[in-house]
Amino acid sequence: MANNLILKNPFSCRVLRSLLCWCCWLSRYRYGPLEWAWRCGTYFKGMPFKVERRAGNGE
Repeated sequence: MANNLILKNPFSCRVLRSLLCWCCWLSRYRYGPLEWAWRCGTYFKGMPFKVERRAGNGE
């Protein structure tokens, strides 16, 4: 019964969807787009955007 209430509530569905999207985003990128722009402006240089994967680390 509790699962039905969570899935029928529009707010909780929106929160669950954004958590899923954010986890997928952070698996590929270091920062969100606004945070990246903020860091580039603060440090006056281009910051790396994508997560660099190294070969052989088990991921």
